[in-house]
Amino acid sequence: MAVVGYEDAAYVDGKVRMTLRDPVGGWRLKETLPGSESGPTSVPHHNPIGAAAGQRFLAVWNHFPVQQDANDLVFPKNAELRECEAMNEDWLAGVYAGSIGVFPRNHTRQIS
Repeated sequence: MAVVGYEDAAYVDGKVRMTLRDPVGGWRLKETLPGSESGPTSVPHHNPIGAAAGQRFLAVWNHFPVQQDANDLVFPKNAELRECEAMNEDWLAGVYAGSIGVFPRNHTRQIS
């Protein structure tokens, strides 16, 4: 369940719809990947570096790998990556636009 609300917007006449709270429990707790029919998620849940799961990161560079692996998370610059956790010193796992995957830590900065 997601919480949706309405907010006044200066750039349009009236109100705009916005998501006030993401789905309860988040995307990473689902048994299947969004958009897939069945099967477990391919990104494991572990935290060896000590970063708390559920952190948010902001993309400071695009991440569009040339040779994309099935586990790579693709995102543009300034994307907000949610439900992030450390996979190792260089890589994080997280969610962007309903997709779950891994991405390089040096492409992002932590915002919470």
